Amino acid sequence: MPEIDALIQADEASRRRALTDLDATLLVEAGAGSGKTSVLAGRIAMLLAAGRPPGSIAAISFTEASASELRERVDRFVLALSQGEVPHDLAIAFPHGPDAAELEALSRAAARIDALACTTIHGFCRMLLAPWPVEARIDPGASVTDREEAVLLFDETLREVLRERLNGDASDDGVLAALFLSEEGTPEDLIAELARKAQAVSWRDAAAGGVGGCRQGGVARRCGGVPGLPWRAASLRGGNR
Repeated sequence: MPEIDALIQADEASRRRALTDLDATLLVEAGAGSGKTSVLAGRIAMLLAAGRPPGSIAAISFTEASASELRERVDRFVLALSQGEVPHDLAIAFPHGPDAAELEALSRAAARIDALACTTIHGFCRMLLAPWPVEARIDPGASVTDREEAVLLFDETLREVLRERLNGDASDDGVLAALFLSEEGTPEDLIAELARKAQAVSWRDAAAGGVGGCRQGGVARRCGGVPGLPWRAASLRGGNR
């Protein structure tokens, strides 16, 4: 059918450009299972074949699983191309196979492929900060926690804070006690939600004002406050404290 043939040709043209137009910034939109990972992995392989060093490329994904799949695909493509074999997904980019210069570049890239940054957003940030722990004000041994571990650490810290602030011995302004006395249901959930929002806003403000900076505006302040947490709510029910 002519309509189907036209759609196939348009799809191939789009895939070819995504793979070969290496000097352009492109946005690729496609449905699930349409081959976006193969196109991205293929574009990386094309960059390496063009002589770009692996250490100059950052491929960022949203999940560890997708980043791992992307990295595996890149490794497979580069290995095959460096041996003169063209994977099916890259046939439209290498109709005659890689030439001598591309084979040489791919062989060099294959030997240094570990320098390629193929990771998640938080993993990439960790790579940027790890060489500069003092300047970034982080523990040199810090590692990225997964979501489940982060939730457990947050809940454990929150329980410690609540025990300290509600044991009757600590000098307090009464905000936590008032929440427990006036809020129906589970006030600890409200406090946890306030703490999470305060943390998120403070990280956003810190990013805008520089790592480690104190920001006085917004819903939260960093520097001082609740024992055990470097964040404290600066406004409740719309009023600033």
